[in-house]
Amino acid sequence: MAARGIKRSPGEDLNCSGVECFKLAFIIITGTTFLGSLVSLILVIRTRKFYKGDIYKKFREESKQPTLRWLS
Repeated sequence: MAARGIKRSPGEDLNCSGVECFKLAFIIITGTTFLGSLVSLILVIRTRKFYKGDIYKKFREESKQPTLRWLS
């Protein structure tokens, strides 16, 4: 601010315009999004084998067993 000849009094808001103001925030958001998508991709690769199998097999086997009715 001093290089531009702008003086700021205490309690006055800072004004920011231009690309440099939002560069750090953009980099942080982009990095977080990239890491999140990388973790998601790793989880997809790790669980692919499980979801290719028959995940409802246990429930079908339980439903085929006869139920006991004491007072028929």
